[in-house]
Amino acid sequence: MGKKIYIRGSNYGGEMTIGEVTKEFVEYWQPICKEEGDSRLVEHLMALDTWDNDPEDEEGFDSDSPPVYADDTVWNNWYECDEIHHHNSSSGTELWAFPITSESDGYPEYDWDDRIEFEPHQLYSRECYTQAEPATKDKEDNSVPVLVF
Repeated sequence: MGKKIYIRGSNYGGEMTIGEVTKEFVEYWQPICKEEGDSRLVEHLMALDTWDNDPEDEEGFDSDSPPVYADDTVWNNWYECDEIHHHNSSSGTELWAFPITSESDGYPEYDWDDRIEFEPHQLYSRECYTQAEPATKDKEDNSVPVLVF
Protein backbone atom coordinates (compact mmCIF):
# COMPACT_ATOMS: atom_id res chain seq x y z
CA MET A 1 0.00 0.00 0.00
CA GLY A 2 1.28 3.48 -0.85
CA LYS A 3 1.79 6.38 1.49
CA LYS A 4 -1.41 8.15 2.57
CA ILE A 5 -1.42 11.94 2.37
CA TYR A 6 -3.84 14.25 4.18
CA ILE A 7 -4.55 17.55 2.38
CA ARG A 8 -6.02 20.31 4.49
CA GLY A 9 -7.28 23.72 3.40
CA SER A 10 -6.96 26.72 5.64
CA ASN A 11 -9.90 28.23 7.42
CA TYR A 12 -9.34 31.51 5.58
CA GLY A 13 -11.42 32.10 2.52
CA GLY A 14 -14.77 33.53 1.72
CA GLU A 15 -18.42 33.00 1.12
CA MET A 16 -20.46 34.41 -1.74
CA THR A 17 -24.16 34.17 -2.47
CA ILE A 18 -26.20 35.24 -5.48
CA GLY A 19 -29.97 35.28 -5.23
CA GLU A 20 -32.94 36.78 -7.03
CA VAL A 21 -34.45 39.94 -5.53
CA THR A 22 -37.11 42.40 -6.68
CA LYS A 23 -36.43 44.79 -9.52
CA GLU A 24 -37.55 47.64 -7.26
CA PHE A 25 -34.99 46.65 -4.64
CA VAL A 26 -32.19 46.78 -7.21
CA GLU A 27 -33.44 50.06 -8.73
CA TYR A 28 -33.53 51.66 -5.26
CA TRP A 29 -30.12 50.47 -4.03
CA GLN A 30 -28.09 50.55 -7.25
CA PRO A 31 -27.68 54.36 -7.45
CA ILE A 32 -26.95 54.57 -3.71
CA CYS A 33 -24.24 51.91 -3.94
CA LYS A 34 -22.81 53.47 -7.09
CA GLU A 35 -22.51 56.87 -5.41
CA GLU A 36 -21.67 55.93 -1.81
CA GLY A 37 -20.41 52.36 -1.90
CA ASP A 38 -22.26 49.40 -0.44
CA SER A 39 -22.02 50.13 3.30
CA ARG A 40 -25.59 51.49 3.63
CA LEU A 41 -26.98 48.44 1.83
CA VAL A 42 -24.99 46.10 4.07
CA GLU A 43 -26.22 47.95 7.18
CA HIS A 44 -29.82 47.70 5.93
CA LEU A 45 -29.50 43.97 5.24
CA MET A 46 -27.91 43.38 8.64
CA ALA A 47 -30.77 45.31 10.28
CA LEU A 48 -33.19 42.96 8.50
CA ASP A 49 -31.30 40.02 10.04
CA THR A 50 -32.33 40.88 13.59
CA TRP A 51 -33.92 38.04 15.49
CA ASP A 52 -35.18 39.66 18.67
CA ASN A 53 -36.18 43.12 17.46
CA ASP A 54 -38.09 44.72 14.66
CA PRO A 55 -35.74 45.79 11.85
CA GLU A 56 -37.16 49.32 12.12
CA ASP A 57 -35.55 49.60 15.54
CA GLU A 58 -32.11 48.69 14.22
CA GLU A 59 -29.43 51.16 13.25
CA GLY A 60 -28.95 51.21 9.47
CA PHE A 61 -32.51 50.17 8.60
CA ASP A 62 -33.79 52.12 5.58
CA SER A 63 -37.57 52.43 5.77
CA ASP A 64 -37.72 53.61 2.13
CA SER A 65 -36.17 50.41 0.80
CA PRO A 66 -38.49 48.20 -1.25
CA PRO A 67 -38.86 44.59 -0.11
CA VAL A 68 -36.04 42.23 -1.00
CA TYR A 69 -38.37 39.50 -2.30
CA ALA A 70 -41.45 39.73 -4.52
CA ASP A 71 -43.69 37.40 -2.55
CA ASP A 72 -44.28 37.34 1.17
CA THR A 73 -40.96 35.60 1.80
CA VAL A 74 -39.29 37.16 4.80
CA TRP A 75 -35.64 38.13 4.54
CA ASN A 76 -33.84 35.82 6.93
CA ASN A 77 -30.16 36.29 6.20
CA TRP A 78 -27.83 37.12 3.33
CA TYR A 79 -26.56 33.54 3.12
CA GLU A 80 -30.05 32.28 2.34
CA CYS A 81 -30.45 34.57 -0.68
CA ASP A 82 -28.61 31.96 -2.73
CA GLU A 83 -30.85 30.13 -5.19
CA ILE A 84 -28.52 31.04 -8.09
CA HIS A 85 -25.14 30.46 -6.44
CA HIS A 86 -23.62 29.77 -3.03
CA HIS A 87 -19.87 29.28 -2.66
CA ASN A 88 -18.10 28.82 0.63
CA SER A 89 -14.60 27.50 0.96
CA SER A 90 -10.96 27.98 1.69
CA SER A 91 -9.25 30.52 -0.52
CA GLY A 92 -7.01 27.75 -1.88
CA THR A 93 -3.90 29.83 -1.26
CA GLU A 94 -3.11 28.01 1.96
CA LEU A 95 -3.23 24.29 1.38
CA TRP A 96 -1.11 21.86 3.34
CA ALA A 97 -0.28 18.22 2.79
CA PHE A 98 0.82 15.86 5.55
CA PRO A 99 1.92 12.23 5.48
CA ILE A 100 -0.52 10.35 7.67
CA THR A 101 1.23 8.58 10.51
CA SER A 102 -1.87 6.75 11.73
CA GLU A 103 -5.63 7.01 11.87
CA SER A 104 -7.86 6.87 14.90
CA ASP A 105 -11.61 7.30 15.11
CA GLY A 106 -11.65 7.95 11.36
CA TYR A 107 -9.45 11.03 11.67
CA PRO A 108 -5.92 11.23 10.26
CA GLU A 109 -3.05 11.88 12.63
CA TYR A 110 -0.12 13.84 11.28
CA ASP A 111 2.93 15.76 12.43
CA TRP A 112 2.76 19.47 11.65
CA ASP A 113 6.55 19.58 11.22
CA ASP A 114 6.39 16.97 8.42
CA ARG A 115 4.13 19.04 6.16
CA ILE A 116 4.81 18.87 2.43
CA GLU A 117 4.97 22.01 0.27
CA PHE A 118 3.05 21.76 -2.99
CA GLU A 119 1.43 23.96 -5.63
CA PRO A 120 -2.31 23.27 -5.96
CA HIS A 121 -3.88 22.73 -9.37
CA GLN A 122 -7.38 24.05 -9.98
CA LEU A 123 -9.30 21.28 -11.68
CA TYR A 124 -12.73 22.90 -11.88
CA SER A 125 -13.93 26.48 -11.90
CA ARG A 126 -17.23 28.24 -12.21
CA GLU A 127 -18.10 31.56 -13.75
CA CYS A 128 -21.07 33.79 -13.10
CA TYR A 129 -21.70 37.07 -14.90
CA THR A 130 -23.75 40.07 -13.89
CA GLN A 131 -24.36 43.40 -15.56
CA ALA A 132 -24.85 46.72 -13.85
CA GLU A 133 -27.49 48.08 -16.21
CA PRO A 134 -30.54 46.42 -17.77
CA ALA A 135 -30.59 45.78 -21.52
CA THR A 136 -31.42 48.75 -23.75
CA LYS A 137 -35.08 49.35 -24.54
CA ASP A 138 -34.74 48.15 -28.16
CA LYS A 139 -33.56 44.70 -26.96
CA GLU A 140 -35.53 42.10 -25.08
CA ASP A 141 -34.49 42.09 -21.43
CA ASN A 142 -34.59 38.63 -19.86
CA SER A 143 -32.31 39.62 -17.03
CA VAL A 144 -32.98 38.63 -13.45
CA PRO A 145 -32.41 41.20 -10.67
CA VAL A 146 -29.94 39.74 -8.18
CA LEU A 147 -28.11 40.51 -4.97
CA VAL A 148 -24.47 39.42 -4.91
CA PHE A 149 -23.26 39.26 -1.31
